[in-house]
Amino acid sequence: MTMKTKMILLTATALAVACSAWLSIRPARHITNTILHPGYGACGRCNKTWDVVRGHDTPYEWSKPGEMHMLVSGENVAATNIFGGNIPKELAEYLAKPQPTRSCFPLCEQCWRELKTPEARLPYYRELLNGWKKDDPQWHGEELWAGMKASVLAGN
Repeated sequence: MTMKTKMILLTATALAVACSAWLSIRPARHITNTILHPGYGACGRCNKTWDVVRGHDTPYEWSKPGEMHMLVSGENVAATNIFGGNIPKELAEYLAKPQPTRSCFPLCEQCWRELKTPEARLPYYRELLNGWKKDDPQWHGEELWAGMKASVLAGN
């Protein structure tokens, strides 16, 4: 074997090891999804984009008992404003219970199930919150973290 052949094999082996290590951090499916579906967010664990997996919805902010709000076009609106004060009895009973008003999904359903314990899931929620803070350095999310942490530890 010539020296040139040995160098080519050594370089190819080093490249294969580097690619393997990189792919173990960022699965190949994520790379493909990111190229084919730009602009989508992804699961914080498996990196599959939200157009190919379903996020596990975790509520972290709740209405106060008796506050009757509904989500209309992404905005929380008082139910009395929607129904003009004439809310159907069944709906009024349902809305009188605390309802989630804000939620997030840093994990897909599969990863959420695979992690099994709230403690194993918690770092992914913190990472999501840190990403939000990175987008807006003036933003203070510690009050949101308290709600997220409590919700995750409660098994949501």
